[in-house]
Amino acid sequence: MKKWIFIVFCFILGFIIHIFYIGYTNELLFNKFIKNSNPDYTITDIYFKKGFLTSKGSFTLNHSHTQLSTKINLKFNNYFFLNKIIKGNFTNPFDFLDEVLKNNKLGTFTLKLHDNNSKIFLNIKDINLSNEGGDTIINGGYIEALINKNLEIKNIKIHFD
Repeated sequence: MKKWIFIVFCFILGFIIHIFYIGYTNELLFNKFIKNSNPDYTITDIYFKKGFLTSKGSFTLNHSHTQLSTKINLKFNNYFFLNKIIKGNFTNPFDFLDEVLKNNKLGTFTLKLHDNNSKIFLNIKDINLSNEGGDTIINGGYIEALINKNLEIKNIKIHFD
């Protein structure tokens, strides 16, 4: 009986240590995301809150020449058993799309682990610009990119209907 209690205790302790370790690595990954070496972009409004099972982060990405900005919201899963490590969404940087998009969200994305790399799946919301004097309609666009551990894109697929 004592063996079983000890085994269950070790399993629970290992799971808790695992969650704290993944939370720590997610915080390091977020800090790598916001580390900016491009002079054309600035990152402002940085927020990260580490939780037990999930952590949340957000930041605003501003382009200095075009005065465009988008807010990126991230939700990190702090346990390794899910294949979706990060879920998130980003806001619309273009003023003319404000009436077309619900909640000002341009798209959503998920990040999954794939071998020693990561795959990011970016889904863009449906956009109908027929009220702007044109007949442009974008339905169900998505982008799939394979990213290495240095956040460099190795492969990318783009699809729009």
